[in-house]
Amino acid sequence: MDWKQEYIKRSKGKKNWWYSDFYKSRIRRFKDNPPVTSKHISELEYLIINHDFYKTLLKRYESKISEDAKVKWLEKNLRKKPNFHYHNENIYFVKLPLYLINPRTQNLSFYKPFLNDQLMLTLGGLDHRFKKYRWRAIYLFDFLTPNFYKLTAHVRENIIKLITIKTTKENFKKIKQLVFYNWKEIDNELLNLFFEEQFKRKLITPKSAIGIYRRKQNLSLEVIEKLKEIILTLKNGKYIIEKISD
Repeated sequence: MDWKQEYIKRSKGKKNWWYSDFYKSRIRRFKDNPPVTSKHISELEYLIINHDFYKTLLKRYESKISEDAKVKWLEKNLRKKPNFHYHNENIYFVKLPLYLINPRTQNLSFYKPFLNDQLMLTLGGLDHRFKKYRWRAIYLFDFLTPNFYKLTAHVRENIIKLITIKTTKENFKKIKQLVFYNWKEIDNELLNLFFEEQFKRKLITPKSAIGIYRRKQNLSLEVIEKLKEIILTLKNGKYIIEKISD
């Protein structure tokens, strides 16, 4: 089906609706409701290839769309001229996001050793003094966090070692989300080293400490004791510890 013509036809049937209004409404529909029929999949692929500018649907439904649709998405985005601010935009905003959505891809367009190197270089900008490099690194967490477990053990280990020493007040929330989301995929020693470093940087607030303490099964006694100390700075800290220790 020619979905562009179908959307034009449908939008004309609605008062004060433009084509863009219609495809945006269909994107919202797929955000809330997964595709069921082959027709839904066909429409979803059209939206992903042509209108999913923030890669929202691509992140959610990559496993449901065909390899042909992924190839078309990649080819279309690589044809775009890079923004003059970012000479390597095709790597940072096209190839790396798609690679992180599916690190196990067999697509020959992806040379994994190169992309893994680029991933580490980009994440290395988390604490860069220039905002554009910090933003570029933070942007990748939307794709990295839910797919971290798909990366090889060696790459996962290197990422945790890197982000452990790159935390700042600006990026700690994103980094903490990755750690929490992938708690079981992180080696216990690396997990403890991560939190020990954050204590030194004074980035763990009482609220964060409560959330971490709830997951304490993989943490060392030293880390647990430091978490307790932070929680006890709260007026009802002792009560909270007793409550979440049950």
